[in-house]
Amino acid sequence: MAHLKFRKEVATETVVENDSDKVLDAFTHETIIHEPSRTTWRGYIWDSLDYPIDERRLMLKVDMLVVFWGALSSFIKYLDKSNFSNAYNSGLKEYLNVRGDEYNYANTGYNVASIICGYPCGWLMVRFNTKWFIMIIEILWTVSTFSFVAVRTPFQMIVLRVILGVVECGHYGAFVFLIGTYYNKKELARRQIILQSFTVLGPMFATYVQAGASSSLAGRDGYTGWQWTYFIDGIASVALIIPQMIFLPDILDRVRPNRFLSVDEIVWLKSRLPPVEKAIEPEGWRAKLKEMSVFLTHWNVWAFWLFGACQDLISLSNQTTQFWIKGWNTIKPGSYTVAQINTLTSPMYAVEFAFSIGLGWISDTWLRGKRWPGIAFTGLWTFPMMIALAAIPVYGPKAPRFFLYYQTAVAGGSSGLYWGYAQEYFAANIRERAFVTGGINVWAYIANSIVNPIWFKATEMPDVPTGHYISAAFSIIYIIDACALGFAEKYYMQEVQLDSSEQRKVEGGEGESGELERAESQLQVDTTYVASVK
Repeated sequence: MAHLKFRKEVATETVVENDSDKVLDAFTHETIIHEPSRTTWRGYIWDSLDYPIDERRLMLKVDMLVVFWGALSSFIKYLDKSNFSNAYNSGLKEYLNVRGDEYNYANTGYNVASIICGYPCGWLMVRFNTKWFIMIIEILWTVSTFSFVAVRTPFQMIVLRVILGVVECGHYGAFVFLIGTYYNKKELARRQIILQSFTVLGPMFATYVQAGASSSLAGRDGYTGWQWTYFIDGIASVALIIPQMIFLPDILDRVRPNRFLSVDEIVWLKSRLPPVEKAIEPEGWRAKLKEMSVFLTHWNVWAFWLFGACQDLISLSNQTTQFWIKGWNTIKPGSYTVAQINTLTSPMYAVEFAFSIGLGWISDTWLRGKRWPGIAFTGLWTFPMMIALAAIPVYGPKAPRFFLYYQTAVAGGSSGLYWGYAQEYFAANIRERAFVTGGINVWAYIANSIVNPIWFKATEMPDVPTGHYISAAFSIIYIIDACALGFAEKYYMQEVQLDSSEQRKVEGGEGESGELERAESQLQVDTTYVASVK
């Protein structure tokens, strides 16, 4: 690779000759090399298609190592996660003789467990190997999936949902964090959107798996259709864990040369990214709490957490879709079969998938890396849909209501944008980035735990007009939050760059001599590292 070859030659020359002008010229030249070139039509399709051939091959390899396995893993996990709602409307309710609000209790228990474990997971995925953190989560998740087959009482159902909440809360955030360490601003949104899109495809395909199991496997070997669905998902999870143990790397800051990534490739990947603040990690729990308390004084931290809460509350309305379809059987018996109750919700996920892909590509290309307009747009789109859902009769004409229910998934299509946005916004501080990433789901679950059991009760769905009005209100808050972050982004980034510049001056001296010292130090470190590996 031309860039890496040039870097090694400069490093050797610096160590031997220690020529000040050559060091500064090399760094200036390298900066120019990494400036984004003009985007061609191929770059609009996929950014790395505009890169030189060696770089294109490396980025494809990184995509296959990180994004590919992250997308597949998220697909399987969300397939498992959505099984609960599908199973509940496909025989689980009758099998367990659920009479009250145990369904809401199970979901609330899941949310509370995720709230409690969210921040510890954010700390663990930074403190320890992120790859193995993900692997442990997936193993425990798979055990929970298989265990659902043996559920016999509503209490057991609630307990298993709580356990699943503990192991699930860190999975998506860990992959978002992992992917965010490998890509620059030009590349990140599309990768995060692909990850998020597969969390949509999982529930979409889960409806077909449940429909197929209910119609083809129900009663076989003494198991119901929904139990067979958990068997199928558990087996798929096991099949995916094994190759991830081989291929999935750790975050870029910690990854070591291996059979898939060489020293030169790791050095080049790091050179493309903004500098990460190398502050000393606080020692002891008091110092860590003090650092977290500083993070909590940053308003933009809370703004990103508000994204998670708003989007979750907006999307609560889409859970009423399946209840509405099934409810027609009480109005007119025989209106829909079990298979139809599951499959007729799949267009909702298709809408979310289409918005996810479209917003990701537009954000990276036409909007030149701006994330907030896409987020605000989905809030603007969703608001009138929620008002209409609350206002029109529940069991009136079917076609308009189907259309409105399918639009409830639009806000979910922007979630990949704000997850990726957080990785860019806090790129300079890896611990604050992880703190924010871990908190997004926490506050989503907190909001869900408050609103869902009160205004989206299973015993009242789908007739929950107040719930739809609440979703509409948070659509407006979603828009305001996105605009506030977008307008403040320029000033925040300037402040971060100024702080980084002042820190470098303190560490390396003032003026040109300080710049030279830092340049020589970095090049010598790179050379020593390459020599030690060889």
